[in-house]
Amino acid sequence: MAVLTPLSFATGLVALHMDSWQTVVSDIVQLMTERHDPAVQNLPCLLELLSILPEVAGNYNVVVCPIRRERVRLMLQESRSTVLQLLCALNSPLRARHDLMQSMLKCAASWVHLVC
Repeated sequence: MAVLTPLSFATGLVALHMDSWQTVVSDIVQLMTERHDPAVQNLPCLLELLSILPEVAGNYNVVVCPIRRERVRLMLQESRSTVLQLLCALNSPLRARHDLMQSMLKCAASWVHLVC
């Protein structure tokens, strides 16, 4: 798990700097949930990635063109409903998993902070 946050941050940096990647959130969600089973083993990674993306977009210590940062923030805001729907769908089945619930709350907080 110690490697998960730096890898998620690196993915966020790629998303922030790569103009051609316009479907970051949907690509990540699809990749991590494409199997028919609940893919619970992928959820920690998915939740960490989704938590980090808004944080990277709002991190002004990361040098990026202001116009690009604003485009990424707008793209993420447009993806907000996808993330919130996913979190709502995961809420009931995972209530017994306190570790995943904590990750879900962290993820939700990142997306709420993005809107503010």
